[in-house]
Amino acid sequence: MSQKVQVFHKSFEVHSYEIDARERARVKTLTNYFQEIAGRHASELGLSMASLQEQGQTWMLVRLNLQLGRWPSWGERLTVSTWPTGVESLVANRDFEIHDESSQRIGWATSAWMVVDMNRRRAVRIPRAVHDLELLDRDRALIDEFLRGYYGPAAPHLMAYLDAFSAEARARQFYASYKYSPSGGRHTYG
Repeated sequence: MSQKVQVFHKSFEVHSYEIDARERARVKTLTNYFQEIAGRHASELGLSMASLQEQGQTWMLVRLNLQLGRWPSWGERLTVSTWPTGVESLVANRDFEIHDESSQRIGWATSAWMVVDMNRRRAVRIPRAVHDLELLDRDRALIDEFLRGYYGPAAPHLMAYLDAFSAEARARQFYASYKYSPSGGRHTYG
């Protein structure tokens, strides 16, 4: 049975021990907020660290792409929002947004998480419950921001095209890759 996902929100205040010399939140501070809210949301969805640890497994953050419109500062109250965006092979994707007290979006991020067997120290399959989540009809934060900033009014049409192309590629199990080796100056297409 699939579970409908809602955006999960949590408020944070930037404390004195979370800032740099310019009184701005450190990157580590923001990533800690992301890990905290992701864990709480996963628990709400029945996919908590505790439930995985009972099986000798844990969530592990493997990739985070963060973009900031401006740095949060000391004493500022933030609302961080998160939602899962899908599964690709052994990776579960999750997006985040940071809003200030006036509800302005000041940051956004995409992330990739794996489930790891703690004894064997190897990635394992993402739990079936994650695959079964009924995801939001919401654009990935960074792609949406890029398309709107670069293409303006054409962005919704490009996103529709990318969504259709991605769905067709998944249906046909077509995967392409591109690698560039700076040392060898080679481009590889797969």
